[in-house]
Order: sequence, then structure tokens, then C-alpha cells
Amino acid sequence: MEFFNLNGIKKAYRIFGEGKKTVVIDTAVGTCNAEWWYIAEILSRNYRVITFDRSGYGKSGMPENERTPNNIVKELNDMLEKIGITENIILLGHSQGGFYSIQFALTYPSKVTGMVLLDPATPYDSEFAVSLTPKEYKQSGVDKTFGMKLGLFITSLKLGFLAKPLLKKMPPFYYHKFSKETEKYLYYVA
Repeated sequence: MEFFNLNGIKKAYRIFGEGKKTVVIDTAVGTCNAEWWYIAEILSRNYRVITFDRSGYGKSGMPENERTPNNIVKELNDMLEKIGITENIILLGHSQGGFYSIQFALTYPSKVTGMVLLDPATPYDSEFAVSLTPKEYKQSGVDKTFGMKLGLFITSLKLGFLAKPLLKKMPPFYYHKFSKETEKYLYYVA
């Protein structure tokens, strides 16, 4: 892991490989960048790949500013500029990271050459509740409220360690074995 300070806040990131194009992986809510190291290693055969922890996640420090999409993508842009990446960016956004990838592309369009969105959250997710039947909406997976409330409840009781064994049996963890370094980072508690 590499670190730098952004307005007094420690930011954690990792660079894999080299290339003229850079894949920037923006993770789901509540996850850290180590979840993507295995995939970043594969992608680094053809691209430079950057994984990072948003402020307040993994080993990045707690933010002092409001967590608005504009502030979050500005922090990402500041990080990329600090490490010398200003063009030929391919965004890979998963879930909430998809939402921020969309916002980044809209804010800095000249820097982005491509985007891959995996189960992205979007500014239009609430429209699904209106346009789908209740059964379709429940099956769509768009509403992640229950899971987020449950996670908040468990962590507020400082019982997050109980979830660790279950995490290994859930996507994306179940499809391969993580290295010891990755597992240690995945389960890091600040």
C-alpha cells in the first residue's frame, strides 16, 4: 500500500502494472480496495490499475468534509493528479463506486476514456420503486437498505468481527482464495 496526505487526511491506494491507460477501481459501499487486488493483478497485464480506499474506508483516514458525490470525486481527482494520472482513465465502478464513477465522468469528461459499471448505484435508483411491481423491485436488488442498516447496526455494537467468516462465503469473496496479505487488509479494523 502507498499513502499520501490530502488536506491532512491519510489516503491509501495501490498501483498495479504499467500502461498508457489506467483502470481506476472504485469499490462498493462498506468495502476496501483489497477486495479487488486479485482482479487488479489480472488487469495489470494490459493496464496500469489503481485501487484505493475512499476516505473513512480501509486504511484511509476519516474525512472532515461532507460526503457529497462532488466532494468524493474531487478527492479521487486530487489523488489521481497527485500520483500523475490526468488522462486515459478507465473507470471500473462497483455498486456505490459505480455511482461515483458516473459522477467522476460527468465532472472530468476529458480525463475519462471508458467506464465499466458492475451493479451500479445510480441517481435514478428511486425510480425503480415507482416503475416496477413490488415483487420485481424486491427481486431487482436495487434496494440495499436492509443490508446497509444491518451492517450499521452490527458495527455500531462493535460486532463486525462476527461477520468476517460470513464474508468469505459471499460474493465477490467466494470465487477464489485471497492471499494472506489481502485477507489481513480485508479484515483490517482501524
